[in-house]
Amino acid sequence: MASIDLCKLDDVKDWLSIDLGNTDLDALLTRLIKAVSGKIEKYLLREIKIETRVELSDGHGNPRLMVREFPIVTVNSLKIDGIVIPEAATAQDTGFVISTNKDRDTITLVGGFLNFGLRGTPDQFNRGRQNVEINYDAGLAVDAAGITANVPEIEQAAIEQVSYMFKARGRIGLSTENLAGQQTNYLTTDLLESVKALINVYRRVAPF
Repeated sequence: MASIDLCKLDDVKDWLSIDLGNTDLDALLTRLIKAVSGKIEKYLLREIKIETRVELSDGHGNPRLMVREFPIVTVNSLKIDGIVIPEAATAQDTGFVISTNKDRDTITLVGGFLNFGLRGTPDQFNRGRQNVEINYDAGLAVDAAGITANVPEIEQAAIEQVSYMFKARGRIGLSTENLAGQQTNYLTTDLLESVKALINVYRRVAPF
């Protein structure tokens, strides 16, 4: 199950040219939205909703550590070998900074890294087993209703995939169909290629 619905029911109905006052198909479309949201999150290899996460990681003796989820919204606490590391006010101060290149609100930049101030103590993630504890909030923006916001590509991808599955519900299990002597091929993969093209920029390159 997806962490959140990735599109709104009214937007799907609008895309399908279904009158917003017609509620006959609302239950079906809502189920499809939830199913598609799960498929998209599975394809992206990540959860979308902004949540607080606590991770224990191994220190590898260098000043950078990649966390599992991105983009990072805020770091609530960072400990190395039980020592609390403060957030640096600037890149020149002792502590840590969040490095996402230019825009921490998008996942297209580096994202998901924590850097120590090089002049601080410690100046690296000390080598150890599960000796680094990070409490942080990460994910893509959602609105008050818990729906993806500020990520139009993901929202549009969900709308198009839901619409396709709605229209294809009468030919489940069919890969081809002959009509009037002409063969029609149907897509049998989970997600449309056009949907994947919209959201590939948000996909995790490899499982963490």
